Amino acid sequence: MNGPSSFMPYHYPMLMSEGYSHGGLIENTVQDEVTAASSSNSYLNGDRLQFSTYDERRGWWVFSSRYRVVRDSNNTSMSALVYQAAN
Repeated sequence: MNGPSSFMPYHYPMLMSEGYSHGGLIENTVQDEVTAASSSNSYLNGDRLQFSTYDERRGWWVFSSRYRVVRDSNNTSMSALVYQAAN
């Protein structure tokens, strides 16, 4: 195995997006669609963070990739998605 074996909240990104800058994550503005490494994970204290996702293939033929897209991320900011999932 080459990657982490479990969710590491301070080391491994759960949500990703090409359109968000590091500083733009805290703004309540939609900047791009958001993808997730996993639709849910547990914190070290046992609390769960869960996102509604769907899988989508993008690209063509051998150059295609599978993405796990967070529902409504094209209409909801990343910070709002995290807030909704955590509460």
